[in-house]
Amino acid sequence: MKQIYFNQNKPPKFSKVTKAATFGLTKTFPKLSARLAMKVFCNPHSRRQYEFRTHIQPINIKLATELGAANLYYFSQAENTKTVFLSHGWADSTNRFTALINELLEKGFNVYSIDHIGHGYSHGNTSHLYAYMQGLTAAFEYFTAQKITINRVVTHSMGGVALLNLEQKYLDHKKIVMISAPAQIFEAMFAKVRQVGISELMLENMLDKVSQQWGIKWQNLHPDHSKDKINENMLFIHDKNDSVADFEAIKLLTDNTPATLVATEELGHVRILKSQYVYDKITAFMD
Repeated sequence: MKQIYFNQNKPPKFSKVTKAATFGLTKTFPKLSARLAMKVFCNPHSRRQYEFRTHIQPINIKLATELGAANLYYFSQAENTKTVFLSHGWADSTNRFTALINELLEKGFNVYSIDHIGHGYSHGNTSHLYAYMQGLTAAFEYFTAQKITINRVVTHSMGGVALLNLEQKYLDHKKIVMISAPAQIFEAMFAKVRQVGISELMLENMLDKVSQQWGIKWQNLHPDHSKDKINENMLFIHDKNDSVADFEAIKLLTDNTPATLVATEELGHVRILKSQYVYDKITAFMD
């Protein structure tokens, strides 16, 4: 799960050796291999300290999860009457949404945004899709307990995949915008593993171990299994030149669904979050 998950460079010189070594390690010592793989694949190397450059400084709320405390931030202006919840992607944090938060505040929205486990100021150095789901569930349960109405959600990258995998009750009655969602998240992970010369068995073994811990098979978290949740209250925004999350994959996922897919060009996976065109699409949809 490196960014994502590894770089786009050519395979390393000794890839055949490392592939054989990691295959042998996994076959002989699967538990040790899984622990090592967690350190390699599940450390997002997110920026852990940052200063908020938003126009308004947030209130910090601690959310309890099984993996430790996740930070939830609340940006508000007294005159704003609408509220939106943001969920970032892999190796990111609320800091990535700085420009979007400022735009939303200006357009009359108060904003909640989460730092997922292993990211930003939240607990831990490791994360995975299950951790994202834990954080999102904790946030929605907090909103319910505090009688806070959240009917607008914006996600980026893996934050969208995690949201789609939540129980239906957390998705109901919400306008949801998914930006750069990786519709082939696991295919991308295995492709990058092959590219850098690590045995696919090592990754699969780790995914199986984490699945056992959480009681949900990782294969069942593939976006294809959530296609029936995609509805007319969802807007997908994706760049045709996204080198991380393939555009054709999200097009295939949203085909024959009531959702709207908006395509951009030359913005890529991350720069899309700084586009005024994208901001306008988001605010128009959520209004």
